[in-house]
Amino acid sequence: MWKFKALRQIHTELAVGNVVPKGVYKFRVPPRVMQDAIEYLTNTLQVIPGLSRNVHFAGHRYVNMPVYQRGGDAVRTCIYAEYVRCQKEAVLDPLGKHTFAQLTKLLTKKGEIKTGLSTYTGYCSRLPVTPHR
Repeated sequence: MWKFKALRQIHTELAVGNVVPKGVYKFRVPPRVMQDAIEYLTNTLQVIPGLSRNVHFAGHRYVNMPVYQRGGDAVRTCIYAEYVRCQKEAVLDPLGKHTFAQLTKLLTKKGEIKTGLSTYTGYCSRLPVTPHR
């Protein structure tokens, strides 16, 4: 009658009158994929000198982490597209867009971009250059 084991367990607990226990979730992202994403961000973005902060991630507290500078939303999407391209060239699995955005927000601070300057340095920029017409 019941197709899903979790649904059956919840129904059994509720039928007895018990409170449904909170589920324990584990990370589905392999540590190597997360490490590659962090290395990519730290190699791509510039450090804001003299600025550090504490970061809480996955129940762990990282103290005095350097803060990296990123541009606006357009730069963040460009960084993700470049990250995915680099990972596919190296035959590695990339992080999902949402997880990458969360990681970027943890490690970076939105900075002001002056005209003619960019905080994005292009870690894996091997794109073909097209001449302007």
